[in-house]
Amino acid sequence: MEHLSREQIEGLQGKLIVERDRLLVSIDDEELTAESNDYLGDIEDKAAEEHRRSTARLRQGHHTARVAELKAAIGRIAQGTYGYCDETGEMIPFGRLSLDPATRYTVDALELLEDENAREKLVRRDEGDKAY
Repeated sequence: MEHLSREQIEGLQGKLIVERDRLLVSIDDEELTAESNDYLGDIEDKAAEEHRRSTARLRQGHHTARVAELKAAIGRIAQGTYGYCDETGEMIPFGRLSLDPATRYTVDALELLEDENAREKLVRRDEGDKAY
């Protein structure tokens, strides 16, 4: 973390904590929203209610995953490994960390990982096509 000043690390840690806390409150609110309702309305009302609950559960899942990323980043700060790419070990520039303090990859490493994932999906799709 020598490429980051103490002030930069403290600022980034503050961003991580604020976002984590905001999402934890949001998750609690979404749990209430996603709870079943015994409202007896017509079929359209029931469909709208089910859509609302389904959307709340989906959003809750995304927020839960993001909270895990934020907690992991806070842990990396505590361990002294924050700000280094998980793939290459290179320093992640402060500008990138400012945009997403929980990021684990440099832009170059992320692009390579996305290319590899795209190739894997293409290969799986091609193999699946051969089965028919």
